[in-house]
Amino acid sequence: MTETIIKKSFPVYDANYELKGIRNFVQHTFREAGPNTTRLTSVHEFRFVGIMKLIGPFMRSGLEQQSRIIMKNFKAFAEKQ
Repeated sequence: MTETIIKKSFPVYDANYELKGIRNFVQHTFREAGPNTTRLTSVHEFRFVGIMKLIGPFMRSGLEQQSRIIMKNFKAFAEKQ
């Protein structure tokens, strides 16, 4: 997988992740949610290329679940700091 940082200007962080047949554009936005609290909003846009255009729609729930797991892991990491 290749990660390309598109925008790194806090509070917005945009990145593009590419692997064979799948492109995932992600926009992360950090907002203050209260004292000592930050809210992370993550918007994902998946694009499928080639044969993955046929298979991709069946993978949607798995991709959404994996994105939630990654955000949960990031939250655990950030809160340890």
